[in-house]
Amino acid sequence: MNILKALFGSGTKIETITLPSEINPNGMLEAQKRIEKVHCEQAIQLDLSRLDLTSVPESLGQLTALQELDLHSNQLTRVPEWLGRLTTLKKLCLSSNRLTNLPDFLGRLPSLIEIDVSNNQLASVPESLGELMSLQELKLSINRLTSLPTSFGGLLALQKINLFRNQLTRFPESLVQLKTLKTLILSVNELTSLPESLGQLTSLEVLEISDNQLTSVPESLGRLLALRKLSLAANRLTSVPQSLGQLTALRELYLFNNRLKSLPESLRLLSKLKTLKVDQLV
Repeated sequence: MNILKALFGSGTKIETITLPSEINPNGMLEAQKRIEKVHCEQAIQLDLSRLDLTSVPESLGQLTALQELDLHSNQLTRVPEWLGRLTTLKKLCLSSNRLTNLPDFLGRLPSLIEIDVSNNQLASVPESLGELMSLQELKLSINRLTSLPTSFGGLLALQKINLFRNQLTRFPESLVQLKTLKTLILSVNELTSLPESLGQLTSLEVLEISDNQLTSVPESLGRLLALRKLSLAANRLTSVPQSLGQLTALRELYLFNNRLKSLPESLRLLSKLKTLKVDQLV
């Protein structure tokens, strides 16, 4: 203030305006600059991450040829409707924001193959996501989901879904229809049981269900012959099924922090097993 008075004289009335702490004008200016650069260069990728954005410049909606958009680590509370113009978008990252819901129009972006909305405050996701026939990877970790839409059974191209650290109390039955699924992560939820139908996911290579409240696992796990990694750690298991010995591709098996009284003899048949982590038996 003293510097300003020295410049303008003591007779000049000087008022300062303090911007709200949640607004970062430099971040918005930087975002606009990057949008203009992509527009001029006709680029297909745009990174607007870590700019403390609370909203997105509407000029972004003009980039109708955009294929990859990264908005992670901002302060966004909503996804603007005009983002639905980006129908060529293949990868969308909205992780580490403050989103409490997702708009229905995301299900009308037919080219999407990857969505990352992890580390938000989502209590649900729209049914329309089940219409994304090209979607291969869906990251929903670190949210507040208690269930998934039944429409997810239509994600026939899906290969990876991450549901780590949510509030699921029941295994989402819609997932057993996903015959191409290779990675399923359900660790740190509130599951108490798994369905026999889980054995239908015969393409699974990675299955992580640690840190739940499971007291048993189904014999049908033995049908997951492509499985390379299985984590059942930190549950309430007192035994695991003999059928695990049929998982001949298994390389990693995590059973620690349970209440196991014994291990099945069939585990000796796992010739490719490189890592077995288990506590001392009760």
